[in-house]
Amino acid sequence: MKVKYQGTKYQGSSINSPLYKILTKLESKQRISVPKLEWLLKQDIFETAEIFQQQESEKYAQFAELKEKYQVIQHSYLSLSSPLYPILQNIDAKNNLSDSEISWLEQQGLSETIAIAQELGQTREFAALKVKYKATEYQDSTPKSHLYKIIRRLELSNHLGEQALKLTNLDLSQIRQRNLKSAILVTRGAAFRDIDNLADAENCAKKAMEYHLDSYQPYTLMGTICYDRGDYLKGDYWFQQAIQRGAETEDIDAEIKRVIRSTKDENKRHEAAEYLLKKDLQRYSWAKSYLKKS
Repeated sequence: MKVKYQGTKYQGSSINSPLYKILTKLESKQRISVPKLEWLLKQDIFETAEIFQQQESEKYAQFAELKEKYQVIQHSYLSLSSPLYPILQNIDAKNNLSDSEISWLEQQGLSETIAIAQELGQTREFAALKVKYKATEYQDSTPKSHLYKIIRRLELSNHLGEQALKLTNLDLSQIRQRNLKSAILVTRGAAFRDIDNLADAENCAKKAMEYHLDSYQPYTLMGTICYDRGDYLKGDYWFQQAIQRGAETEDIDAEIKRVIRSTKDENKRHEAAEYLLKKDLQRYSWAKSYLKKS
């Protein structure tokens, strides 16, 4: 390292010498402190000091380039010791930012930088999801793509559904309270529905009704399952049963809206929207937007 960094004027060869510590920092492109730089100058090791200063110049140039690239031009952060420099390096290295890094950017008002970092992270996620769900033929790779929203929602629902299923895989014979058994089965049924296992979801809903006839939640679940299948008349029957047991009409309408919104089949969504608008044009006016999309 003495040869590489032109420090051969220094006669000492101990790894405990100040020069060795300085050279190891130069090797890993770390910064050296002002006292260490002054030590080099006092020892007349000017060539090594110049190499350090050259490294510093390259870092400042890179910092300026990163600031421009990630929309930090309006801010006057120049010090390489600023937290901004490693944050921008992280973004450029395609690493996801930590919560503390995002928090620091927020405190500095660097919302544009956060937006860029998040979009880059979403782009990487989109590429991975396209491979997972065999959608690599789709050319658009931007997170603004409709496909990204679809497969990300699918990924989240699958992940959450599997976790709820694990949590609710209980021996109900060990539970005395019938209302608790019913609630567990509703949660389990909803998890089955999240992963498109409607048969098991229906079984859970029916068992939940047996344990607690007066709870509206199993009936609401049955309604959503029927809407998932496109059996809207039967779904309305179960939703009406839920309302008779205490469910709010607004909550039922919100549930129906979620079902339509999450329907993957465009034709099925169009069919559901038409059904609702024929039933009550004013109450389900929001469904018009799905007709326009179709």
